[in-house]
Amino acid sequence: MKEATIMDKITEEMMEYVCDKICRFPWVISDQEKMDEICANCEMGKHVCNILNEYNRLNDFGQTQCGDLLAGSGADQEKHGWIPVEEQLPEESKRVLAAGRFDDIQVAYWDKQKWYLVINRRPYNYGPLAWMPLPEPYQLAERW
Repeated sequence: MKEATIMDKITEEMMEYVCDKICRFPWVISDQEKMDEICANCEMGKHVCNILNEYNRLNDFGQTQCGDLLAGSGADQEKHGWIPVEEQLPEESKRVLAAGRFDDIQVAYWDKQKWYLVINRRPYNYGPLAWMPLPEPYQLAERW
């Protein structure tokens, strides 16, 4: 995972402040599922990415990828087998590891319309940034 820059830290603190102190929804919605749906559609991450891209452009640092803000550098993703969802989706209904926006890793599947968590078959409200195939299951060696 790439090391966080000073700007990354500043924008992360800004996002946390906005979400925790300024966003009006946590104060008026007590239903966690509704709140998760609102957060999933929030465009704060896109705005933060635009801020970092403008900062990088002004300083000739190159473009920041929005996925890089939350899931590590492209080289790390490639090295560890993560596949960005913008590049490729898994086979329909195939269980995979899915890396989310908030450093969460879930076992999930894609049904060609929506992502679902395997554990409770509920929609994966935030949707992952990247996925990778599950490893082969552990096999017990014959003892006798």
